[in-house]
Amino acid sequence: MRKLVLAGALLVVVVVVVGVGGCGRPKSRCERTCARTVECARELKLVEGLDLSECVDECSKLDREANMQHFVAEHVKCVDGAGESCETVLRCP
Repeated sequence: MRKLVLAGALLVVVVVVVGVGGCGRPKSRCERTCARTVECARELKLVEGLDLSECVDECSKLDREANMQHFVAEHVKCVDGAGESCETVLRCP
């Protein structure tokens, strides 16, 4: 079961993360969400080599596609609402 949750979380990370922003500018929703997801995956020692910038790039690409924006929005809302629970973050669709 834990491997299934991890696999789902990895898929979401790859699909929903955005590239790292420049200094001084606000983070995009993809940057924020990917940073939290990567942080949780590392904190729970579930993933090695998870790349934040790849996550952000993929999320940003999806966010630019009109038919995929609702998936990004759903994931961001879930991660934002997860509070301090990394387990909840990694279960987000």
